[in-house]
Amino acid sequence: MAREKSFDERFAEIEAALGQLRRDVAAAQPARRREVDVAAAVEGWVRGHGWDETFDREMAEEEFGRIERRVGNPLPPEERERLLQLWLSLRGERRAA
Repeated sequence: MAREKSFDERFAEIEAALGQLRRDVAAAQPARRREVDVAAAVEGWVRGHGWDETFDREMAEEEFGRIERRVGNPLPPEERERLLQLWLSLRGERRAA
């Protein structure tokens, strides 16, 4: 004769089934990518590392392009120019100091 399961055993089985269901649902849903603001990412680079005196304009523009590819969004032309001017300004300040 089979022994009846206790309420605790039944609840444990239900919890295990729910856990598996949660994992299955999470795996079935597409991953959500957070939209990244490419201008903010480039500005972060400009303010954080872009002032390096070994960089010239061409190298800064190449770095802008790397960030655009990594983020997956192109930088609008007016933002590119604004950020390039910011880079030139910060670089000039650092050189003067």
